[in-house]
Amino acid sequence: MSGSRVATPIKDLPFSVNVVTSEFMSDMGFFEASDNFAYTSSVNNVDISDGGSFNMRGFGSQYMLRDGFFRLGTTDPILIDRVEFIKGPNSSIYGEIQPGGLINIITKRPTQIEKANLNLTTGSYNTVRADLISSGPLPALGKTYYLIAGSDYEREFEVKGSTLRDRSAGFGIEHKFDSGGDLYVLFSYMRNQAHSTMSSVPCATRSTK
Repeated sequence: MSGSRVATPIKDLPFSVNVVTSEFMSDMGFFEASDNFAYTSSVNNVDISDGGSFNMRGFGSQYMLRDGFFRLGTTDPILIDRVEFIKGPNSSIYGEIQPGGLINIITKRPTQIEKANLNLTTGSYNTVRADLISSGPLPALGKTYYLIAGSDYEREFEVKGSTLRDRSAGFGIEHKFDSGGDLYVLFSYMRNQAHSTMSSVPCATRSTK
């Protein structure tokens, strides 16, 4: 979708597009989505949770999209279906030329069958991440489907007293019309709270869409 703004196979595009899927993120078992992007060539320093900055092909940028709309990061992995990277000035199809390229985060959609998943992951430095996602139809509303997602992630660091905690939630409703179109509304919330002994005060940010 990101390369031409219509559903086109990557092999048919005349420029470079890389895709990182949610299945890949799950298989690699990283705590944060940004860690997965190290496997994408010429892409680094991606800040997907706060600020939306990244470096692509040697150029720094903050022009990050979510579902095709400008957004400065603040998207938790629990809501990500895939991440599409357009490399080079072909990103000008979105109205602003970025010499390095741009990143478009595609969020998950509700499923047409009842589905739920609970995942708990732990690691060193007292790292804990809990994810819950549930999706399915709403029989009373016909061809209407829901998506509920939530996550809680916290960890410590090598420097004593430095901590990070991310909490996020999302709720989406999708209705499919008989004519073939659909309407999808997604509400998301993310709170990023970090404390560093290198700073005199804690830092907390909130994002709502």
